[in-house]
Amino acid sequence: MKNSWMYSLVLVICVGAMIAASEPALAQAAGTGAFQPIETIAQQISSFLRGGFATSAALICLAAMGYRAWAGHIPWSWVLGFALGCAFIFGGPQIVQVFSSIGG
Repeated sequence: MKNSWMYSLVLVICVGAMIAASEPALAQAAGTGAFQPIETIAQQISSFLRGGFATSAALICLAAMGYRAWAGHIPWSWVLGFALGCAFIFGGPQIVQVFSSIGG
């Protein structure tokens, strides 16, 4: 129960996002290019997260974490979680493409 305020905050944020997404004026503004700077920033962050430096850093971190887990310093679940996170980051566009082709 000590994290109940966090769950309440997440709920409020999600409800606010749903209300904002259902607002017709926001949908009309998206067609006029009002959100172009936000889209540009999001694309730059996405390309940085999947770029050459990030790939090299993830590979080195995964190898270091694997060694630390093999030596018994950290649990294997941390390594698995990091590997799954890397898979979601680097495979994000393919995952979205698969789900969008399934949904129609």
